[in-house]
Amino acid sequence: MTTIQQLMEKQDWSVTIEVDPNDGGDGTRVRFFGDTHSFRRIAAIFTAMADMVDNPDHSASETGCHLAFNPDDLPQLQIKNASILTLNCLPT
Repeated sequence: MTTIQQLMEKQDWSVTIEVDPNDGGDGTRVRFFGDTHSFRRIAAIFTAMADMVDNPDHSASETGCHLAFNPDDLPQLQIKNASILTLNCLPT
């Protein structure tokens, strides 16, 4: 099983997440930009998080898996107009 750390260490992907306040619209928009390989990398990170939460032998099965990034944490992940991105996978 590929770990989240291994997925993040690979620098062959890039995703830009842009938060747009959508002034005058019906609410804030969050947009993801990347190629198919990069979207698969993000999907693999989500899958790895879910696998940890689904594993009864892992502590995440009780507490969930939580990741947080600021715009300077990961060069492959560009976060625009936001101070932090959090990913939270909770147990059912």
